[in-house]
Amino acid sequence: MRVTASAIISLFVLIGLSGHGRADWLVDETRWHVSAHGQVMCLDCHGDVGQRALHPDPENVNRSPGSFFRPERCAGCHDAVFAELTAGRHGGQPLKAGQDYRRCLDCHDPHYQPRITDPGKFDPSKPPASQCGGCHETRDRLPGLSAADEGCMSCHRGWAPQSSGAVQHSKTLCLACHGPDSAAAKNGRLPVLDMGPEGFRPHGDVACLACHPQAARYGHARQLPGDCRECHVRHDEAVIHDPHLPVSCGACHLTQVSPRKDRASGLIGWSRQPGSPSRLHAMALPGGEDSCRRCHYSRNALGAAAMVLPAKSILCLPCHAATFSASDTTTVLALIVLAIGLAGSLSYWFSGSIPGLAAGGPLRKPVWVMREVIRTVFSSKIFSILKTLVLDGLLQLKFRRQSPSRWLVHGLMVWPFALRFLWGLAALLASLWAPGRDWPWALLDKNHPVHGLFFDATGLMVIVGAVVAILRSACGPSAKLPGMPRHDRLAAGLLGAVVLVGFMLEGLRIALTGYPAGSAYAFVGDALSRFFSGVSGLEDVYGYVWYLHAVLTGAFVAYLPFSRMFHIVLAPVLLALNAAQRH
Repeated sequence: MRVTASAIISLFVLIGLSGHGRADWLVDETRWHVSAHGQVMCLDCHGDVGQRALHPDPENVNRSPGSFFRPERCAGCHDAVFAELTAGRHGGQPLKAGQDYRRCLDCHDPHYQPRITDPGKFDPSKPPASQCGGCHETRDRLPGLSAADEGCMSCHRGWAPQSSGAVQHSKTLCLACHGPDSAAAKNGRLPVLDMGPEGFRPHGDVACLACHPQAARYGHARQLPGDCRECHVRHDEAVIHDPHLPVSCGACHLTQVSPRKDRASGLIGWSRQPGSPSRLHAMALPGGEDSCRRCHYSRNALGAAAMVLPAKSILCLPCHAATFSASDTTTVLALIVLAIGLAGSLSYWFSGSIPGLAAGGPLRKPVWVMREVIRTVFSSKIFSILKTLVLDGLLQLKFRRQSPSRWLVHGLMVWPFALRFLWGLAALLASLWAPGRDWPWALLDKNHPVHGLFFDATGLMVIVGAVVAILRSACGPSAKLPGMPRHDRLAAGLLGAVVLVGFMLEGLRIALTGYPAGSAYAFVGDALSRFFSGVSGLEDVYGYVWYLHAVLTGAFVAYLPFSRMFHIVLAPVLLALNAAQRH
């Protein structure tokens, strides 16, 4: 006898009519055995199963549970109860007005209903012999079922997903409809699963219900997909990158699927591509950009850039949570020029003599410097150095005493980068060390209200500082402060351009992704996004603006060792040396 989806249909669906609202096809045999119906054969209640032309029937598994309920089925055994209802009483009590007592399963669970005569519930804190032993002998397993009941329970027996028999049992249950030999699937409306060795890799030894926990319930076609994070920790920022936070695992990893965006939530899931047999369970991630191209193409409806953009590189760390990589050409070229500039500065620094150090080979001075640095770090001087770096480096209190106005302008460009760097570094490291936690992803989520407000406010500070610095320089020479370089218009202009294009990029992203929840807190980007609202082809434009932002950033980094802004590097070094000497 073949039984799956409908064998328990009439009775299990009735459970769904109860206050619990859960209709399941699987039966906990132990609970059923000790219930009021534990000695009733399955076919006594489900006799219509054997009369059906198709069992399991895909149409039945998606019907409303209430469509299976017939009170006459209960009346066949409980005629006295229905006679009492006619007399206006139930369970010895008068009927309550407005309550439909013919909906038995609103109150009674047919598979687990305790016997009315039960003296009470089993108390696990008491010895079983004092509760059950008077009537029941000790057994290691339940009494065997009849052949007919075993035929039903072969599919409908409840199993823990992690148990030894769960894998084969769930496949028996699921393949009754989705197997290649299933009569139910031959109408072409159901996915037929490829049962070959490659069809379920790498989850061939995992029970179906472990990934599809709601698959054995009614409303089967409306079940929610399983959450991969029940077993797997999500990728860290170095792999997944923050734009992919709303993308489901299956959209990238499953075969024979197409990414689809849910307009209400903004999340990107997937839909099955027609094909027979289906191998969509095979999670063979394509190499190269093939997987990326599922979303990243022109005229996509997902809000994805048409270009497959590289990961944010190490150049992006001062402003964003980024990777420690240098995978794109812009980053490589910028780092090469930066290295040349630093090498030139280092060669100049080491060209002079050091008091008390005899002349030697070219490595004599660098080795001596490294030794002194190590000694200082592991000495009491480090506390004085850290204090100086915080007060005079970060807060720039010494600079404030010299010129409060210039200190403010300078701080508007320094402090945002310092705060952004600390934020981004914390988010990146947290995603590497604790990817299973939620708070690192709140730090990375551009649509999180706090993230959007913080980054837009700090970005605006940089622009204001850069504009004021350029205007002050253009209006005439300012008083020369001892130890401070003059303004560098080109460097300030590049810095301001980086932030301006960044805001434009943010506006494009918000418009392209359909104004996701929380994005309005990024007030500058949200305002700019209104100019792009309704414009077609944004997915193509986004990639070019992204590269413009990257090129400007690379140009600033490459120019840094040759500009007056090189004090960004020099100032902390000099402050640390002076603090060490004073100590």
